[in-house]
Amino acid sequence: RDAQRKRVLVVRAVGGPAQGPLAHGDRRRLPRAGRRFRPRARSWLSVDLDPDYPGIDEVMDVTALTLPDSSFDLVLCSHVLDVVEGHDEAVRELHRVTRLGGTTLIQAPRRGASTSPGAYAVRLRAAGFHVEQVILPEQTDEATRRRLGLDAGDPIFSCRR
Repeated sequence: RDAQRKRVLVVRAVGGPAQGPLAHGDRRRLPRAGRRFRPRARSWLSVDLDPDYPGIDEVMDVTALTLPDSSFDLVLCSHVLDVVEGHDEAVRELHRVTRLGGTTLIQAPRRGASTSPGAYAVRLRAAGFHVEQVILPEQTDEATRRRLGLDAGDPIFSCRR
């Protein structure tokens, strides 16, 4: 529903071989979201560092997006910031390309991280976002959680600009 009639940016950045959950997951599963939501969006751009990544439209580095300021209503950034070098630069770039009143949804597992979700939210706020931590109903249902690859305890950060 959030993608309907909006300008959507999907950021995917594996960051190199065998790094992070995307490198180990089923990479064929991810473009399904694009097939499902892309037709509903006013515009859709999927970016990744890897030119061979399935379903991407352009090769781009999340720490230096070659996109105009305030150009997207909705930015989806799932399992990117936990593997990319230059985390704070990447968050500033996500903030820059999100329009005023727009939303960036960040899913960044804390596995192995030394910060709590609250501390991570403070870090996202430092870039200028208004942050809400959300546990989706889909995260509480075991079968749905497994099918969607969600973690029951890690919130999704809804970041409004």
